[in-house]
Parts: sequence; structure tokens; C-alpha cells
Amino acid sequence: TRLDEFAKLAAPWVTLPDGFSLAGRADLVVDAEGAGAVGRDGRAELALAEFTIASADGSIATDRLAATATGTFASAADGWRFDLALRTRDGQGYLDPVFVDFATHPLEAEARGTIDGAGRVTLERFAARQPDTLAVSGSALLDPSAATLLRRATVDLDAITFPRAGIYVAPFLAATDLRNATARGTLRGVVELENGLPSRLDLAFVELYVDDPDGALAFDRLGGRVRWHADETRTATGDGTGTDEPYVTTLGWQQGRLYGVTLGEARLKLT
Repeated sequence: TRLDEFAKLAAPWVTLPDGFSLAGRADLVVDAEGAGAVGRDGRAELALAEFTIASADGSIATDRLAATATGTFASAADGWRFDLALRTRDGQGYLDPVFVDFATHPLEAEARGTIDGAGRVTLERFAARQPDTLAVSGSALLDPSAATLLRRATVDLDAITFPRAGIYVAPFLAATDLRNATARGTLRGVVELENGLPSRLDLAFVELYVDDPDGALAFDRLGGRVRWHADETRTATGDGTGTDEPYVTTLGWQQGRLYGVTLGEARLKLT
């Protein structure tokens, strides 16, 4: 089905947000069971080809995206249970300010959870993988009726691998002295969010090498653990060590350079 034509047919029931345009092809197969007008369970398969969608301000866009999605759904006591999987094959995507070419960074994602009668979405587990780039998983609660859509989330950074993961970092450095910096190495850890804002970070750097050809900074074998919590009274008691010390960050490097100043081997301990 051509999506622009389908959008016209669906207009009486479903419309795109103001300013969005849509093009491409979609093939959808749905197999569902139920009683009368009440659905019970089913399965859906969606294949997108040359899928292009864009917002009027250009902050959201895809170009000739090719992807497949499958999902199952079943009625539950207070809503629905679902299980979804997505795989991209080609095309490009942009979510300001991040641009991803899925031909070189193919994405596999999955999610399972529930939607209750009030529209709240509980992601019991989600995961996303891009070869040699990222592997993340976690859980989340989204509430459309709340002031902040993302009520809470836990994101496990199983592996963020540089230099390929630089596509997600470089756009945020474009207006800084580090706009040409590159990195190689691995980042792992956990990020927790409450009401859309970070509430806890626990990140480990594994022999990260950072270099800026413009000379702003460089580090060899940067390693350590960044630990932070939004509640300044919280301690490390729950991290399995049995201690009652505040959250402590440790960082170290073999050698470095910072705005022309050469740095020898060092280790920092910060609270």
C-alpha cells in the first residue's frame, strides 16, 4: 500500500500530527481473534519500503527507510500485553540532532510489556543492538496523561563501543571545542531516569582513548567509574560493598593533554 494514499483513507479515524508528511510503501498482515467487536489476541507483521516521514520543522525525519516489524498482542485484565520486534535494513533516520545511516548501522530492537486502560505503557523489557556500536536494554514506564511522558526508566548500557558510537555523541559536541574529537574503547553502565531527568549514573570506562586533532584534549587508556545520584544524601550502601561511603567517582589515565598542557599518569577520586 502507498502510505500517502492510505493516510487519506484513514483520515476520518487517524491523522498525522500537523506539519508531518508521509511517503513510501507498507505491507501489513494482521491475524486476530476475538468475540464480536472485542479483540482477544493476535499477531501483526509490517514491512516498510522507502518509508519517508518528516516534520515541518525538520527535527524528525526518515529517508527511504526499509524495515520489518512483527508483534503479538493479547487481552489482559486491565488492557493489553504486547511483544514487538523491529529490524532495519536500509535508509536513514534523523532525530534532532542525531543522524543514523541504517545501511551502515543496522538496528535490531525489541520490547515487551503492557498497556493499561488509562493508556500507560509499561515496558517490562526493551533492548536495542547495533553491531560494534551499541547494545542497550532496560525497562520503562510511559504515561501520556502525566506532565512528563517518561515517568521512569532504567537503561543498562551493556556496551557502547567507539568509534562507531560516535554518531550519537558527535552532534552534541558540534558547537564546542571538541567538535573534531574521536574516541575508541568501550563504555558500560546503568542510567536511571525519573520524570524525564537522570536520577542515577553508574558508568565504567574501559581503556578509552580520546584524541582531538585541534589540541583541546587527549587521553590514553582513560578508565574508571563515574557514579552519581540526584539525591545528595544517598550513599553507596546498596551497591553490594557493605560500606556506607558516599557515591565516589574514580578516573585515571596513562597520559593526557589538556589545552596544550601535558598530563602524566594520574588517578582522581571525586565525591
